[in-house]
Amino acid sequence: MKHTWKYYSARRRINIDEYLKKNELTTYDKFASHLRSISVIPPLSKDCAGMFTTSKPTKETKKIEVAADTTTTATKPATTNPRKKKTRTKATQAKVDEIKTN
Repeated sequence: MKHTWKYYSARRRINIDEYLKKNELTTYDKFASHLRSISVIPPLSKDCAGMFTTSKPTKETKKIEVAADTTTTATKPATTNPRKKKTRTKATQAKVDEIKTN
């Protein structure tokens, strides 16, 4: 099961600067490749704007960014039942009406 970088780094209490130095990750592409190798979904390159020197995104990186942007949302039921639920049976309601009239 793949986890996002946000979850992974929070869970392990990772300091990003130390992590990049320790793993010798100098570009976003290396960072993203490293994360994919350990089954972690990398953050978008725009979210990592200040961490690396600017480099041109590759085709693979663009595909990953598009895939990471698409999220599934829970769908609502098509329609709700417009009929009001009756809490009393017809016989019970008839008795109540009879008592009210007397």
